[in-house]
Amino acid sequence: VGCETIASNRTDLNGGGVSIGGIGVVSNSAGFTVYGNRAALVGGGIYLGGMGSVVHGCTVVSTNTAGGGGGGGIYLVDGGTVHGLSAVVASNTANGPGGGIYIGGFTGNVLDCETISGNRAVNGHGGGIYINGLADIRNSSGNGAIVDNVATSGSFHGGGVYMGSGRILGYAEISRNRAGVAGGGVAAMSGPGLASNTTMSIVDNMAQFVGGIAFPNSGTVFNCSNVERN
Repeated sequence: VGCETIASNRTDLNGGGVSIGGIGVVSNSAGFTVYGNRAALVGGGIYLGGMGSVVHGCTVVSTNTAGGGGGGGIYLVDGGTVHGLSAVVASNTANGPGGGIYIGGFTGNVLDCETISGNRAVNGHGGGIYINGLADIRNSSGNGAIVDNVATSGSFHGGGVYMGSGRILGYAEISRNRAGVAGGGVAAMSGPGLASNTTMSIVDNMAQFVGGIAFPNSGTVFNCSNVERN
């Protein structure tokens, strides 16, 4: 509680900067940054591994690396909440799914991350976000951006967002993301994913097949004002 910077830490396990396996809280209402951390397994910046695990007040999660799996910036599994302060999740790298954010297992929430940009999933789906569970990634301003993320190695989908299920809410722009196969902007490949905002622009994304939105099984995008140049 009260930390301002969590930086340049290393672990041979999960969670290079923050690792909470059960009930625990890291919080600073004035804001704090998580950058330059590395985990040998998953969750380069932040790892939350169960119900009752909370990180509150992060403003920047950047340049973190997950060397052995998903969640270069943030990794949530089977619960947990990351509540940002108009946070930026940027320039993180995962050797697996979710270059910026990974949510899997039963549930989890990432709230008020304003910008998710420049993240990379080297060997997995979801350059910016990988979400599969009863989970939400929500931005209350409605002006969030998911931009310049990459999932291009091998046969992977969802340059900006990969959804098995779950919801992505409050993002006005999904642009300039790249995927190796399908869904340069958004890919909902295996479940009832939902992406929604009052207005949403999905533009200038790239993939080998279906540059904009790929929903081969099921999924919904509400209130798209523009889907173009993909």
